[in-house]
Amino acid sequence: MSAFLAAPCAHAVARSPAERATCAPRSALRARRVVSVRAAADEGFSPAALKSKYDELSQSVPPLLTAAAIPVIALSLLCKAATGSGLPGALGLVEGLSYLALPFGLPNFLPRVGEIASGGDFSSDAVLAILSRDVRGESASERVARITVRLCCASRELCVRLPASHRL
Repeated sequence: MSAFLAAPCAHAVARSPAERATCAPRSALRARRVVSVRAAADEGFSPAALKSKYDELSQSVPPLLTAAAIPVIALSLLCKAATGSGLPGALGLVEGLSYLALPFGLPNFLPRVGEIASGGDFSSDAVLAILSRDVRGESASERVARITVRLCCASRELCVRLPASHRL
């Protein structure tokens, strides 16, 4: 008894040497194309460009968010050790955002931890004051002014629309 299986040719044949010889070899049926993909060197994938982008992103994550993410991640790891899965439901969303915020927020958070430790005042008011202090400006209007000047430097078209005090 011979078993019928799908063969490389169009019709099914029995698996015997005489009947397999009627089909074309597999290499003749399928031509392989080899494609190599290479990133261009000038597309901004250099280590210096990636480092500058990481620094830009890390400056945008406030240290207070990173400080809030640390206990969430600790609770998540405790649940993972106890149950084998992370936090349930909507807490899983908070957990995922915390895991995203932590690596980007650490470069901005660690100097603040040093300030808190060197200050010696561990009261909640002092810690919140240090964590919420923004190096980009004290008020929202100062931060917007800094962003506007940065945009002005990047595009000369915007300089025409800005007040004269922000033009370069």
